[in-house]
This record gives sequence, structure tokens and C-alpha cells, in this order.
Amino acid sequence: MSDANSILRWFHLGAEEDSSNIFYGCLTTILASTYLALHLNIPPPYPAVRSSRTFLQRWYRSRMLWELRRQLSWILALVIAPELLVSFAFGDWRAARLGLSILHEKGRGNVRDWTMAHAHFANMGGLVFSVQHRGSEVPDAAPFKSSGGIVVLQEITDAVNLSTVKQLQNYLGAMGSKIAKWIKRVLTRYASWPWSFGLSRSSRAPHQEEIELDNLAARDASVRNSPPERTGINTGQVDVRSSGPAAGSRHSPDSASPVGATEALPEARIQLHLNVVQVVAAQVLGVLGEVPQIDMDGIEARSKVNPLIKAIAAVRLLWVFATVIIQGSINSSLTQIELSTFTYVLCALVSYVLYWSKPQGVEEPDKHIVAISDGVRPVTDQDIKYIQAFGGSPFLLRNFVPPFGMDNLQRHPTECIPTDISLTSFAFFGPSGHKVFFGDSDVAGVLVGMIFGGLYCLGWNHSFPSLWEVWLWRASAIVITGSLIPFSLANAACTIAFSDLTDRSKPLKTHNIHVLVLYFLLALYVFCRFFMLFEMFRTLFI
Repeated sequence: MSDANSILRWFHLGAEEDSSNIFYGCLTTILASTYLALHLNIPPPYPAVRSSRTFLQRWYRSRMLWELRRQLSWILALVIAPELLVSFAFGDWRAARLGLSILHEKGRGNVRDWTMAHAHFANMGGLVFSVQHRGSEVPDAAPFKSSGGIVVLQEITDAVNLSTVKQLQNYLGAMGSKIAKWIKRVLTRYASWPWSFGLSRSSRAPHQEEIELDNLAARDASVRNSPPERTGINTGQVDVRSSGPAAGSRHSPDSASPVGATEALPEARIQLHLNVVQVVAAQVLGVLGEVPQIDMDGIEARSKVNPLIKAIAAVRLLWVFATVIIQGSINSSLTQIELSTFTYVLCALVSYVLYWSKPQGVEEPDKHIVAISDGVRPVTDQDIKYIQAFGGSPFLLRNFVPPFGMDNLQRHPTECIPTDISLTSFAFFGPSGHKVFFGDSDVAGVLVGMIFGGLYCLGWNHSFPSLWEVWLWRASAIVITGSLIPFSLANAACTIAFSDLTDRSKPLKTHNIHVLVLYFLLALYVFCRFFMLFEMFRTLFI
């Protein structure tokens, strides 16, 4: 017992530890872990404001305070829902890996010099191209139409639309094929042995095993080569083999201009904020040349946090993680705030691993002026619609703001890339013609939210000032653990059920039941989170 007490004293976790020390230590750890693990994308340009009369107005509208408000708003959102941190980190990691593989396979230029850090830099809005905008349709004489560019663009579309579930199915199918071939070799080799249970070469029809295995391989190949569904909600997919540039989209390209697009004059220049996949698509279309040369030293110079600072912050988080583990392993009681701090630290550590290659604190993009040449032509409206298909959709708008992704709207290339952008898909749910997009960031948020709530359930038998607080804490832990699954299922079910009731000739309007169901579940979750934040501080001093 003396050894256990010495360990507690060494970690400053003994019984003599003052409540105020625990309070300030946990509070600073929660805020610091959230802030240090937050990797925001490059902010939009500082908005031009009119000159203010008073000093306070000028100070409030200053660039420094504007950026501070932006960061504090994200920190507040992540303190309320820390699973969003892992959700965004996993989505960014998957998007960087997918974009880098497509760039290495389809891109032009020194693509082999690009690493995960380059892919993260592009996906966070680090590349801005100033291009000439002329016309609405791709010219018939464009090399894109005559040199097989349509086929290449369709291959990129298929690669982007290949969901994580499909990739797992393909992987398991390939593994099953290898296992079946191995079993075939084993049975063929030892079929004549006495303990072969009657299996022999003559016991089956000639070549029957080969025919069955060939059929299995053919089915596996058909699964890998079959394109995913292109109709439905929020897939943002464009089939370049179709007659129009945005077939399957809820909004017709001819009926409404995309967000951020204006009727450009001939030879007008526009700025395109392109992620990695969009850079490759622009190259295939013939509106962009080789990939820009980006030096790692230049990326690190733009980043405000270098790997050494990340390592120091990770060590500090590991220290807090170890103290909680040791305190729990020797049966020392944990307060609610210490248990909550442990969950925040765990989310921050997972995010650090996923965000390790992503630059942090970058404020200005790398701007490039694209000159017209024999291999590069001006950008048309049709090119922009093709590129927009790979723009992704914002996580927060898709899940919490009507019409909840029903508009199938992707980020326009002329808009800055938001921090919560979702570029990769986990699965498409629903019947044919009404597929619902479920991104990798969505599934990561649901899984981490369940783990987060499960850790809160460890405080099931903690002491509370009153009985109603005991039961409300338990109920809140259960709600946080399981409420994200009903939210996602309700969003998908309402999207499928009410999509046929929408008059596509009129502006899209979300059904009232859809809004009420989702906002009720969201309000319930937010109430439970605020109660737990309040209770973990209150019980420390009572």
C-alpha cells in the first residue's frame, strides 16, 4: 500500500490533492488538448469592413480578433462534442490518402515528390490557382474529348465514389479467393491420402473445382469493377459518360448557377481552390498543367506548429493519460472531471496520430497563376461543374442545417475549403435511386461518440450530491453513447422517405417532420453534454 501511495504522490494524485488543483489542472488540460489537436483549414480572406468610428469597434473588427473568434468558436464546438475532432481527423486522413494515390496514378509532373503532407496542404486549401474563365461549354476541339480524357475522368470518379465498405468487400473477396485457391492446392495435393475423407480426383466431375474457383474469381472481379450507384442524396457524383455534365444531380446545371459563380466576361480571371483530386481532374480536363512544385520547407515555414512542438504536446497528453490509468489500476477513486478529462485526452491523442502529417496554423495559401499554352486552355463553366463533383460537402451543414444534404450540393471550386469538409464516403444507404451519403467522417464520429459515452458510463456508481443527479448522469451517459446512431438513421430514413415528396421545380424545402426529428435528437444530445460539463465541475467542490 505504501508503494501505491508513493506512486500517487509522485503523480500528484494523492488524497491530499486539493480540489482547486484538480479543477485548474483538468480545465487547462481539456482546453489545451482541444486547441493543440485542432488543425483548422486555411481561413477565408479577411472580410473588408468599413472604417469604424470608435476604438472598440476597430478593435473588435481587427484581423487578430476575427481569427481569435474563429478559433474559439471551433474550440467551443469541440468541447461540447469532442468526437468531432476525431471525425474530422479521420476524414482528412482518408481524403489525403485517396487523393495522393490518385495523384500518383493519374497526375502529371513531379507527382512522386508529393507526400501526405503535400496532400493535406492541398486539401486544406493550400493551393489557389488563378485561371482564365471563358465560355460555358468545353470546345469540341479540346484534347480532353479526343484523347480519352472522358475515360480517365470516369476512372477518377469511380475511385472517389468507391466507398470504404466496397473496399472492405473487395479486400475480403480477394482474401477469400486466395484462401480458396490455397485450399484447392491442398486438396489436390493430398486427395489420394487415406485420411482424405473420400475426397479424390475421381470423386468430382473433371475440372469442376477449377470452374467453381474461376467463377468465384470472376464474381470478385465484377464486384471490384462495378461502379457505385450514382443517384441519390448528397453523393455529389457526376457521370461523365452521361449527356450532361451533372446528370443525377437534384439541381439542373442549366437551371441555376452554382454557388459563387458569376457571369464572367471574356478573358476574366477567377480563383479556384482545388484539393488533390480536383487538381488531377483539372489536369485531365486540360485547364491545368503540371502539379506545382511545393517544397516541404515552404510548408513547414507556413505552419505555426513544427513536429517538435507536436511531440512535446503529445508527451504532455500521454502523461495525463498515464496518470489516469495508474490511478484507476490501483483502485483510487476518479472524480467526474478527471474521467471527463481522460476522454478529451484520448480524443486528442487519436487526432494527433491522424493529423501528424497535416500542417497546422497555416493562414495563407500558395497562389499560382495559370498561363494559357498549347496544353492548357481557359476554364469553362462546364469544366467548373466537372471539378465541383470532387469538391466534397461540409459535415456540419450536411448533418445539422436544413436541407441536411438533400440538395446534393458540393463545394464550389471558387469557395474556400472549410475545415469540416467530407471528401470520402463510407457507404451509400437506401434503395436504388435514393442513395444516402454516409461519409468516413460520419462513421468515425458515431463510433468515437459511442466510445466517449461508454467511458462516461464508468462513473455509473460515482457519488453525487442528490439522487436525481445520479439518475440524470446515468441517463446522459446512455444518451451520449447511443444517440448518434438514431440520429444518423433518422436522417437517412427521412431523406429517403421525403425525397419523393419534394417538388424539384421549386426551391428545395425540408419536410417539417425531418427537421423536428433531427433537432429533437440534437437538442437531447446537447442537453446531456452540457449537464455533464456542469456536473463534473459541481461535484468536485461539493
